[in-house]
Amino acid sequence: MYYVCTHSIYNNRKTRLKRQLLPLNVLQRILQQGVRLDVKEIIPSTMGEPLLYPYFHVFVEQIKGSETLLNVTTNGTFPIKGAEAWARELLPITSDTKISINSIAKSIN
Repeated sequence: MYYVCTHSIYNNRKTRLKRQLLPLNVLQRILQQGVRLDVKEIIPSTMGEPLLYPYFHVFVEQIKGSETLLNVTTNGTFPIKGAEAWARELLPITSDTKISINSIAKSIN
């Protein structure tokens, strides 16, 4: 099965695919397998703001207490919870947290 989380510029299909979320049960299964196999790092790459993914809390729940770490790239807005709350939640379980300032405008990049 093929899931598309965003309208990626790397989509090599000729037609645009309807935007879909990775289903919760698939995410849970992937994370459980990763933790069980001692995967060192999981990078929730969404080509967007991962902290807005409605199931992002599942990453935190599944990884907390394991040897697996998250590697997160955010746009730095720290939506919904704010920077301090996200820091308390993410810093103990991340290998790296990056703030991306990439823009769609060439003049900004």
